[in-house]
Amino acid sequence: MNPVKISNQRQVSFWAMGVVLLICIIYAGFKMTALIKGPAIEILSPTAGNIYASELVVVKGKVERITKIYMNDRQIFTDNEGHFSEPLLLFSGYNILTLKATDAFGRKVSKQIELIYQG
Repeated sequence: MNPVKISNQRQVSFWAMGVVLLICIIYAGFKMTALIKGPAIEILSPTAGNIYASELVVVKGKVERITKIYMNDRQIFTDNEGHFSEPLLLFSGYNILTLKATDAFGRKVSKQIELIYQG
């Protein structure tokens, strides 16, 4: 056997293992963002503090890194991109809308907005 070829083979396998290890570290870091950031809720509509003339409003929003989401303690569902759209019947006067979400690690986040219905 030629000693130069063995050396080149070892060098190639060293670099290949290094590349595989680097890919694993990058992948693990990408997956760790869910652990670091936690769940997130963004309410797109309705807007907090607005006065509504109709008793029916549609709550729209987007969530990230969640496993379950609840609107006023009722589970709702999202599409594949994390968007949701749910009807909400307002009572006369002051209303509070509460959205709560849980992620795969059991961490919770909630958002609350106040709405006023004058019909």
